[in-house]
Amino acid sequence: ESLSEFARRRIGEEALEKLLDPMVAGIFAGDPDRLSLKAAFPAIYYLEKQYGGLIKGLIAKMKEAKKSGKKSSGPAGPGGVLTSFKGGVKDLIDSLSEFLRDSVETGVEILCLNRVEKGWKIKYKKGDEVYEETFEAVVLSTPAYVTAEFLKDLDSELSKLLSEIEYSPISVVALGFEKKGLGHDLDGFGFLIPRSEKRKILGALWDSSVFPNRAPRGKALIRVMIGGARQPELALLPDEELVNIALKELKRIMKIRHYPEKIKVFKHEKGIPHYTVGHAERVERIFKLIGKYPGLYLCNNAYTGVGVNDCTKAAEEVAGRILGG
Repeated sequence: ESLSEFARRRIGEEALEKLLDPMVAGIFAGDPDRLSLKAAFPAIYYLEKQYGGLIKGLIAKMKEAKKSGKKSSGPAGPGGVLTSFKGGVKDLIDSLSEFLRDSVETGVEILCLNRVEKGWKIKYKKGDEVYEETFEAVVLSTPAYVTAEFLKDLDSELSKLLSEIEYSPISVVALGFEKKGLGHDLDGFGFLIPRSEKRKILGALWDSSVFPNRAPRGKALIRVMIGGARQPELALLPDEELVNIALKELKRIMKIRHYPEKIKVFKHEKGIPHYTVGHAERVERIFKLIGKYPGLYLCNNAYTGVGVNDCTKAAEEVAGRILGG
């Protein structure tokens, strides 16, 4: 069942249009008509399945939480506040790289992966040199379409299933403004736009309002999202066109007429995995097939959750299976 079908059945067309559609654009850059409820919002899916309705399920969950002394989480995941790092998510990558410095090879191109008697042999290139090493366990944390290429000679069905996972293209236009005279107090998170509004952007995030250290004192950082499954043809336009779209839409919506002091465009041809209807069943089959190959594991946001929290949880589970033998 798609998210749209579920929403029409449970909360109505207006709620779908005004609430769920823009929310899906913000999380997945996705299309609610094609997005799988079960795969994208499993907590909501199982809440209805277990309790027969959302309200019944929420009440039951609140009672269970009260009885156990724990805080109840929302239907879409654990409650909490937005969290980031002083230097952005890059801080997380840098910290992990530093922590694993002595045991991680970077700047490496994997040439092939082969099954051998004692595990898995990887041929890789670093600089002009080609190396081969054998490992007891290999975790493929590459995007699904890259993993599909690695595994096409090992298992054609598995490779095909991986290649069928869709990705939404998206570009992010980061704009730095002088806050004084901007004409808007930027008091909030930003905004997401329903597709019925027929705008050329998915929404905008007021980054420096959510995380003040995102911009120097007196400055403001706004990130504008363009493309996604809603308008994929816009996502990979030339930088100049993307900037023009972003500025025109901010002028119309927020009345911002100032030209930004800083501009940077980030393009992602295959940006966010799009969990279309049937994704949960596809992933179940993928995990069943990968289970035929001891020592080979998958871990990426293409399977059971697109966010950092989802990836962290999946990584811990994979690490546990490896250490547990």
